[in-house]
Amino acid sequence: MNDQSQAVVGTEEFFENLDRESSRTTGGSSEAAPKKTPSLMRVLPKLQWTLLKRSFHKNWAKIIGLGFALLYGIGALVFFTIFMAGLLFVPAESGVFALMIRAVGLGAVVVWTLQSLFLFGVDDTLSPARFAQFGRGPKELLKPILVSSLISVGFIFTALAALVTVVLEAIWLIGALVSNNGAAISTTGAIIALIALVPMTALGLLLCVLIPRAIFAWTSTIRIAKRKKERLQALLLIAFLVIVYGANLLLNSGGGIMDGLARLAGPVYEFLLWTPFGAPFSVPMDLAEGLWLAALIRFVLTLATIWLLWQWWGLSFAEGQLQALKGASQEQDAKVKPLVPSFLKPNALGASAGRSLKYWRRDTRYSTALIIAPILAVFMLAMSVVVNDNAFMAYFAVAIVAWLAGITISNEIGFDGPSSWVNIVAGMDNRANLLGRYVALGVLMLPLVVIVAIAAPLLQSQPQFIALTLPAALGFVASSWGISLLTTAFLPMPAPKPGTMKNSRNGGGSGQMWITFLATFVGTWLPLAPSIILIVVGLKVVPGLEYAGAVLALVIGGVTLYLGQRFAVKHLDSHYADEFQKVRAFAG
Repeated sequence: MNDQSQAVVGTEEFFENLDRESSRTTGGSSEAAPKKTPSLMRVLPKLQWTLLKRSFHKNWAKIIGLGFALLYGIGALVFFTIFMAGLLFVPAESGVFALMIRAVGLGAVVVWTLQSLFLFGVDDTLSPARFAQFGRGPKELLKPILVSSLISVGFIFTALAALVTVVLEAIWLIGALVSNNGAAISTTGAIIALIALVPMTALGLLLCVLIPRAIFAWTSTIRIAKRKKERLQALLLIAFLVIVYGANLLLNSGGGIMDGLARLAGPVYEFLLWTPFGAPFSVPMDLAEGLWLAALIRFVLTLATIWLLWQWWGLSFAEGQLQALKGASQEQDAKVKPLVPSFLKPNALGASAGRSLKYWRRDTRYSTALIIAPILAVFMLAMSVVVNDNAFMAYFAVAIVAWLAGITISNEIGFDGPSSWVNIVAGMDNRANLLGRYVALGVLMLPLVVIVAIAAPLLQSQPQFIALTLPAALGFVASSWGISLLTTAFLPMPAPKPGTMKNSRNGGGSGQMWITFLATFVGTWLPLAPSIILIVVGLKVVPGLEYAGAVLALVIGGVTLYLGQRFAVKHLDSHYADEFQKVRAFAG
């Protein structure tokens, strides 16, 4: 029989039987069992709130992150309030306030939808797989899960912004009625809009939560190999970065491109208002402007969308639970390739380098970082060309890419996780174990560093500076490698599981992550301070001295790399087992 067809056909029937068995058990004849089980509508939100509070316990990185989120969130909320309040004084017949209300609502729903598509490596505590073994189906779980989804910092700020919008929109409608500006609004429509204002805003907020929940549940049912799913997530993240950087470039390019985009924005905006993204927040303004048919169509569209999303979410949730019980993800890749690359000797160093090369290709924790680095380099180089008098961006790109080439593997023991025990019991030489990883990283990243170091002066029509940027960049790489060796050996921390993003919520939820970051940042740049000073003095005061600074950077980098590997190897020779205890399990 075909397991997949059985799973699809039997999902609904399976959970209907599960619900019946659950009701029989709770109301059965067993005297030991309680007659009335706690309401999931109370239990799940309370549990979600408890988990949220405990996630901040002694988690200084998350506390600091929350502090920054609150700081920027409150600042943005205050700015938004002042901006929207200022629009109250714009004449109603101009339509500016109505346009902004529709645009803000549209943007909120779009942002919540996009974050569900591009937010990877996050441990979804409300995913279907987590409820698969508790004997509860979608009929009992969806409403409590929906309520639990409201317990998040993001939704709180969204709700506060919606509250501000409702208050200001009500003031605007009342003011328009008092001024009797019949040319701008319909009196009857404005009264009905005041009545519909809160319900339609609530429906819009419901869409902001329901769309991500349905998407998360659906993605849990996709029957593709785990490795392919991880690659798809990485590609979507890269596509998002390309869009963001591309938009930044376009905004700074000016000229005919921006004029064309401005002409295109109007029709796109009008189209999106007739989709579920813009419909709910447009209804009150449609009513106020006397657009009765448009308001009715958008209202029906909003209700139909919510109903369809609820049905989709229920079916996907049930299928996700069933797949979690059956273990649906399978991969059939039987190709076996040599571990040690042909250009390396078959020894411990070659084995370590070969293993790392496989990790860089297969594990999205590594491969995503490998692809993001050239995207960042291209963006910074392009900005140096597009924006006038911005040569600094090109040369800064050289330093940033060189630095990223080292800190990318500043927590290798943490990324090994439980597999470090194999290295310990096998008695693998720690020098080969560590240096093999940097051989692999050099094969992958050094070509990019060299290309950027050569391209930056050429793009600025300063080819003579290649002799400056190339050795300086290699010195930066060597220095960052030496510091990363030290942090790998002395400051390992539990890393996220394979297949998740490097800085996901579970993997990055430790104050030690910030210590490691600061150590690599300060440790890389501080030893190079003399060479940086020489380069600056040579460029500004004594011509020719900058090349001596570049050579000094290469020397300092080499010394830092040598000392870093000496101390790291010596520490692991005597304390590898102790460091392993810190990372014996992946985070989360």
